[in-house]
Amino acid sequence: MALALDKSILCPILVGRALYLDSLTQRIAQAHDGQGQTILITGEAGIGKSRLAAETKGLGRRGGSTVLQGNCFEPDRALPYAPLLDLLRFFIANRPATEVATTLKPYAPELIKLLPELGALLPDTTGTPPLEPEQEKRRHFQTLAQFLVELAPGQHVGVNLRVDPRQGEHIGSGEHIGSPPTNRHRGYPLVR
Repeated sequence: MALALDKSILCPILVGRALYLDSLTQRIAQAHDGQGQTILITGEAGIGKSRLAAETKGLGRRGGSTVLQGNCFEPDRALPYAPLLDLLRFFIANRPATEVATTLKPYAPELIKLLPELGALLPDTTGTPPLEPEQEKRRHFQTLAQFLVELAPGQHVGVNLRVDPRQGEHIGSGEHIGSPPTNRHRGYPLVR
């Protein structure tokens, strides 16, 4: 029997997760109503986190959210912003090049320093001048956050970041990732 490599290996049935699914459905509805949300799915390996995350993404999409996904696993520990850069790569890979170029152009002078492959899409872009390391880190994060918030004005943006449980909160600049939504995000509800 041949194994189809183009099909998901996630179980199509969500078993024993009705309580979690109800909670996630409520959180997504709150985000759609303009109340930013943070959702963290965590647990031991093999208990169904990926399946629950897939269902959550589906709920968001069916509700009209733009959903992006970034992953971060153990080998990515040394890469600052690894899940956010993966999320950007997901965005680039799933949209026409002209849309990507138009959308990323305002952010490109900063993002090209983190994602050099943007140079192929935006060949006339040069990076911003470097700052002190701490200021540079904050500017990178601010640019990434602004891109996500302004990605779909008037729409809901679902951000799904998957971090290897052994990695904890280390994402190169994890102190920023854990920040709660602030007033500047009003009008742009995020499911984080």
